[in-house]
Amino acid sequence: MQNQVPKEQEVSQPKQEVVPEALEFKDKHKNWFNYDSTENAEMTKLAIAYEQFLAKENPNMPVKEVLVKIEDTLKKIYPHRFENQKQEQPAMVAKSTVSSTSKYPLENKLTESQKNLFKAAHRLDPSLKIEEYVKQLELTGRLKNDN
Repeated sequence: MQNQVPKEQEVSQPKQEVVPEALEFKDKHKNWFNYDSTENAEMTKLAIAYEQFLAKENPNMPVKEVLVKIEDTLKKIYPHRFENQKQEQPAMVAKSTVSSTSKYPLENKLTESQKNLFKAAHRLDPSLKIEEYVKQLELTGRLKNDN
């Protein structure tokens, strides 16, 4: 009798159905829906996490409505990524002359994308504290070094 490969390996995970609207969304937002940069990765992860949250909260919500909510939320958090969407090259942005001081000193330790990600996460979970977020970034070595 020969040893056979267990059938469990063939059925490792159920296949998820990819809907055409999701593929269109990914193609439409290919300029950020990827992991090519830190900000792109944050936006992509946020979009995926928000989709999972919406699916859990309202499993019967139509896919198009979910994608509109994701896009609207990301436009609010990352408006600079949607302003010149028709252009191939992003517009040059002058460095701000506004002081980077904040009424929340810990916020000054964060990059703009980290601030945006915290704001998005805080909207989803208002109990999240900036102190906890900064501590996690410090522990993982992802806190900006230009202080």
